[in-house]
Amino acid sequence: MNKSKFLYIIIIFSIAGLVLSYLLALEYYGNSDVASSLCSALGSEDSCTKVKDSPYSAIHIPILENVPIALFGFAFYGFAVGLAVLSKQQDEFHIPTLFAFSGIALIIDIVLFLISILLIGAVCSLCFITYILSGSILVLSYIYMKKFFTNPILNLLKENLIKSINKNFFTYLLITIGSFACGIWAAKTSSSKPTKIASSQDVIQAKISAYEKAPVVNIDLTNVPFAGDEKAPIVIVKFADFNCGHCMHASHILDAVLAEFTGLVKVYYKNFPLDGNCNRLVQRKTPDASSCLAASSALCAHKQNKFLPFYHALYRDNEMGIRHNPSSIAKISQDLGISLPTLQACMSGSEILNYMAKEIDEGERLNIQSTPSIFINNKPLEPGTPEPNFLRELIKHLSKKI
Repeated sequence: MNKSKFLYIIIIFSIAGLVLSYLLALEYYGNSDVASSLCSALGSEDSCTKVKDSPYSAIHIPILENVPIALFGFAFYGFAVGLAVLSKQQDEFHIPTLFAFSGIALIIDIVLFLISILLIGAVCSLCFITYILSGSILVLSYIYMKKFFTNPILNLLKENLIKSINKNFFTYLLITIGSFACGIWAAKTSSSKPTKIASSQDVIQAKISAYEKAPVVNIDLTNVPFAGDEKAPIVIVKFADFNCGHCMHASHILDAVLAEFTGLVKVYYKNFPLDGNCNRLVQRKTPDASSCLAASSALCAHKQNKFLPFYHALYRDNEMGIRHNPSSIAKISQDLGISLPTLQACMSGSEILNYMAKEIDEGERLNIQSTPSIFINNKPLEPGTPEPNFLRELIKHLSKKI
């Protein structure tokens, strides 16, 4: 096999990685039926959803906020395409650079895979395919160097890698930043495009019809914290995890709904922490029990009539990339004038533990598989972050029946 064919194969593998990373980014933003369909076809739709909804699916970057890990993969594969194309067009050694960065990418992929197994308790099949692609690019780069370069691999890397990076630093940087920026732009743009589709009356009416056909379930709202008018006829119930990025987005959407439909809607907040430390339905147990800690602290803040400000403070921390811990809980308590000793005593008491256990039992009865899971007037919506325009139209539809 000649050099060109090798490079074409590297380019094909890299483009495949670009496509999958893009679909995973759209899945993170809740706008990729293709990614969901592929996961379903591979028999791991639930696993993909768990990974997507986990706190490990994104990195918080100031200004950019939460950036899905998939977009960093998109940048890497764009970098790989760029280096393979440069290798075809120029008589320079870009492949050793690609080999080195592919090795780094594979190490990161191994870490992500271990996080999926040990912390999330699920492996996204599409993510796993990207790991295979990264490894394949590494192997192809190695074979290319061994076959077409005369220097031993170690000498080639020592002599060429630093020289190539020094000479092409700004080119490499431009390719990487360009790929990353294109990924963000494409994901953000596409995440708004489906809104137009979802906003069409036909699609919204189809979703409303599906909602109307959904079975009525019984949800216990005794002593459950809520926002809105107590007498509001439209009742929304949200099961969530305070470390879940999608739950945080859903909280913003529901806040907007409460403001827009004052007196018509009320929202009840229930817990479904994705952590085996307090949720017997989840296999993984995080070392810090962060989700359990946040849920119990919010419930105990409710006992001091501070639930809503505490709830919003927890999600503000989530949005800032702060993982809930005793220090962050203490800081919120101090800011809100909550008695920390009382809160801590409540959190370790059997009453709250039993209350959360009942919520988990209810989640099992309602067949909750991921967060957020939302119910309106005792009927379930599709799991995940609700589409704002559909939600508004559904509330308007329900208000006409009052």
